[in-house]
Amino acid sequence: MVGNVPVISVDGPAGAGKSTASRVLAQRLGFRYFDTGSIYRVLAWWARHREVDWTAPEEELADLCQDLVLKFVRGDKSKEGWRTLVNGKDLTVELKGEEIGRGASIVSARPKVREALLGLQRREAKPPGLVMEGRDVGTVVFPGASLKFFITADPKARAQRRWLEMQRLGLEGDIESVEHEIRLRDERDRTRKVAPLVPAKEAVIIETTQMNVDEVVENMVDITVQCLYARL
Repeated sequence: MVGNVPVISVDGPAGAGKSTASRVLAQRLGFRYFDTGSIYRVLAWWARHREVDWTAPEEELADLCQDLVLKFVRGDKSKEGWRTLVNGKDLTVELKGEEIGRGASIVSARPKVREALLGLQRREAKPPGLVMEGRDVGTVVFPGASLKFFITADPKARAQRRWLEMQRLGLEGDIESVEHEIRLRDERDRTRKVAPLVPAKEAVIIETTQMNVDEVVENMVDITVQCLYARL
């Protein structure tokens, strides 16, 4: 619990399936949903829009964070129906590209950027509950989360999923390049000095290489009922 609000953290590498699983889990539980990874994608997009390099001084990037208002809205009843609104503008498709993903990995490694966005993330813990996904939710953002998941999968499987998602959204890219970028991002995320991508000690690890979304969600719902609501 965070105060009296149940918080479920869902961490893991890119393409492991945590986004879709987290959204469906939030829907099933009637909880709020927040994707922390989108914050860094948004910042990467905003920096490019403002002609600020991703490797610019941390203070300059942190200042850009003050202008961001991020909101997730469920647009329809499908699993992929969540839209990402930034300052009222729908950037759902623009944020999915591999180049913006690369920028997100670069800016997210900057300590002052992460510090500037930490308060924004923690303010999302509101009734009736929160499902928050990202890279360091269970270790840094909400170390006191009620339940922690770490979702992972083989890099090839993750590249295939990301590539299919890009195809659905009409984004360009070949699967070999996607896998290469995923492996590079894994290395950057695991080895960064601030908030590296590692499972929390008490996290429930779910390996999704051989699982579909429904199987992952059902597993997460069962664990949530057993581990979270059994304590209420």
